[in-house]
Amino acid sequence: MQTSRIDPVPPSIPPPEIVVLRFLLLPALFSLSCLPGCGPTPTSNVPTAACYPARGQLTVAGKPAVGATIILVPANATDARPRATVGPEGKFTLSTFATNDGAPAGEYGLIVFWKGAEVDDQLNGRYSTPEKTNQKVTIADGKPELPPIQLK
Repeated sequence: MQTSRIDPVPPSIPPPEIVVLRFLLLPALFSLSCLPGCGPTPTSNVPTAACYPARGQLTVAGKPAVGATIILVPANATDARPRATVGPEGKFTLSTFATNDGAPAGEYGLIVFWKGAEVDDQLNGRYSTPEKTNQKVTIADGKPELPPIQLK
């Protein structure tokens, strides 16, 4: 009795074009699937309110706080936060949606950080929240000059 021998089926080897597609196309498709998360978000600085020019001066212990960062905190936490960096002579101009565009009208709490060469905040966190600063800033149409902000 003769037994028939069955040859195993050889593994299929894909043509080179398919191999190239697997190694190039699949990673590209994966990368593209990640892109929708890279666009603007609803909380980005898209102008939602009219801004009014606002500038002022910040001093700490009577001296200009050159390099300090000012952040205005609106009552509504979802609103944009105007900010500025203090320049020479303690002067600053607020920016909200674009450079030096000012701030929307309203009353704001004040936060001030002042990075130093050796410390994260020369003010030691004393003005790191509106409650600690205990000062209000009011932005109004037609009143670009803010009263001087004097911290101790």
